[in-house]
Amino acid sequence: MERERTLTATEFHQAIDDLNNALEETAGTINATVNSSSASQLVFA
Repeated sequence: MERERTLTATEFHQAIDDLNNALEETAGTINATVNSSSASQLVFA
């Protein structure tokens, strides 16, 4: 179900910012919860 849509530069940057914020929150939660187990070594590429 792919639909092509053109993002404006502003929309694109906002989407990247939102993604980065979500990843930071997720990483922080994982680190706080699991500390030194393998889950804390997840790489968000």
